[in-house]
Amino acid sequence: MTDITKKDGEPVMDQAIRLVVEWDGRAYVARSVERVAMRVPGVSRFERREAGSGRFVEVRGEDGALLHRHAIDERLPQGMSYPTGDPNRPTADAALKPGMTFSILVPAHPKAAVLALVEVRGRPKDKKGAPKGAAPAGDELLLVSLEGGGK
Repeated sequence: MTDITKKDGEPVMDQAIRLVVEWDGRAYVARSVERVAMRVPGVSRFERREAGSGRFVEVRGEDGALLHRHAIDERLPQGMSYPTGDPNRPTADAALKPGMTFSILVPAHPKAAVLALVEVRGRPKDKKGAPKGAAPAGDELLLVSLEGGGK
């Protein structure tokens, strides 16, 4: 059972969901989704950019309600840095190539039904008729359904 005791106003859970994503050259593709026994920190004050722009991973409920949002700009790269082994130039950059994968960890919220990778540009507009707590408007880069409503 997931422990959702509050710490500093944020739920702390004993399980996380690990999403492995691959860039196939055109789009992001989910390669695996699994529950893991580990705690994932909540969102820090620095990361509270709900009204800002950027790339985010969202945990949504069955009704579309936003349960968790975490900035992941650095995890959805346009390119990758890698070590060169040269002390004069410790890292170099390379374009993101098809087949590159990365992992994202989010809290395994008991009401989780969907994981979404979204890109928000500018201030999100209010959605008329959207359920309270629904995710702000943004370009959805990837949607992953969690069977059983995240249970």
